[in-house]
Amino acid sequence: MASTLKFLTSCSGISGGGQAILRQWQSSCQGVTASKHSSNHLLLQQLPAVTAFTAAARMSSQVTQSGEGSSPSTSSQPSSGQPSQPRQAPLQGTSTAQSSGTKSGNKGWDGKPKSAGGRTRVYFIAGLVGVGAGVAYSGWKKREELKRESTTVIRQVTNEAESNIKPFLLSERPPHFKPARRIRGAKQDNQGLKLTLYQYATCPFCCKARAFLDYMGLSYDVIEVNSVMRKQVKWSKYKKVPILVAETATGEVLQLNDSSMIISALYSYLIDPSKGLAEYLAMYPQIKYIDSDGKTEKTDMSNKYFIMFQELDVQKRKQDVAQERKWRQWVDNTFVHTLSPNVYRTPQESLAAFRWFNEVGNWEEHFSAWERFVVVYVGAAVMWIIGKRLQKRHGLKQDVRQSFYDETNNWLKAVKQRGGKFLGGDKPNLADLAVYGALSAVEGCEAFLDLQANTNIKPWFEATKRAIEDQRGAVVVDDRINPAGTNECSG
Repeated sequence: MASTLKFLTSCSGISGGGQAILRQWQSSCQGVTASKHSSNHLLLQQLPAVTAFTAAARMSSQVTQSGEGSSPSTSSQPSSGQPSQPRQAPLQGTSTAQSSGTKSGNKGWDGKPKSAGGRTRVYFIAGLVGVGAGVAYSGWKKREELKRESTTVIRQVTNEAESNIKPFLLSERPPHFKPARRIRGAKQDNQGLKLTLYQYATCPFCCKARAFLDYMGLSYDVIEVNSVMRKQVKWSKYKKVPILVAETATGEVLQLNDSSMIISALYSYLIDPSKGLAEYLAMYPQIKYIDSDGKTEKTDMSNKYFIMFQELDVQKRKQDVAQERKWRQWVDNTFVHTLSPNVYRTPQESLAAFRWFNEVGNWEEHFSAWERFVVVYVGAAVMWIIGKRLQKRHGLKQDVRQSFYDETNNWLKAVKQRGGKFLGGDKPNLADLAVYGALSAVEGCEAFLDLQANTNIKPWFEATKRAIEDQRGAVVVDDRINPAGTNECSG
């Protein structure tokens, strides 16, 4: 114990007052007459207090020296005339928290001293991780979009065979509008139907429907729809055109939507009128589906390119039927999409096209002056902008005219393979009528004049036009035969 106290008193950094207290405590300890065991026990009990006191003394000494350090004559310089004596370094009185904080502040997560280079590496690695995560997320997002496009959700909402729902059957006649014109065909009885066509005069799909009705020699009234106000079709849940309303001899009022379904259903009925038109319409159920964007809900007609022959057949081979259906789909899915970007290629062409639409649609008799102004001038500007978007959406070439020529030449090549006059042979089939209808919608536009100058479309177009004007399809029921096959679908 004496040696311990001697060490404590000899430690530098303890002030004079602190050393006096220690000597007093030492003398009091020497006066204890207990046994060696008792003395050691007493020392052990008092040692923590001594340790704490020593630490406090050191701290006090350091504070004193720190304050004296401001005077260079007393701390850093020895007194004059006195030899310099080596001085023992004072003990550092720091707490555990201070020590650990200093160490952790100078070292990184790996235990090594921090440095500017180390921080740079950490930032670089973090940047790489961020970029990698962004690329991975973008790739995942793109895959999800492609997956959604390839697995478009189709949800059928009307199935007449199962639910007995007939959306094509109207409870009453649509509101009356004065017909823009009345077409009287070669079929005087009109197969027992009173037909009314709601249309835009220069809509390619409406032109398709008109070409079929004219070719078949059917009579019908035309209601011209205002493309801005659209009041003529406000009664219908289906807002697109064409819409064909058929009133039957039994008093049924039927609504036929979509140009391709109109053509297929009516053609099937003309082949076998012994079955009601409503029975044929039930074979083309309406479906709703979510578009490839995952949000937009669209409506379409299933089986719309198929002709329902039932027990009857016409003189068509299966190969002819397949070709006819293929090119009908091509018109709707490919060829029509080349028209708008060409018709509205420039602001001047767009305005000229709408002025021609005004003339051919006889808008002056059906619309007010301000309605015509809005449709012609505002419509021309809007369609010029939309035409640019359609060019990009459908992947047309920078020179949209070339895409127009290329698709037309694809059609002419198919016609040539069939004999060179029509795809249907000696007379137009439904594909011929569909292509003609789409082209007739732009017949008065600059794009059509360029098409005639750069392709050989004119001979076929003029021949099809004459066949339609002559209503050569009015005798279609006379061409049928009566084979043994049943329930065949074609188109």
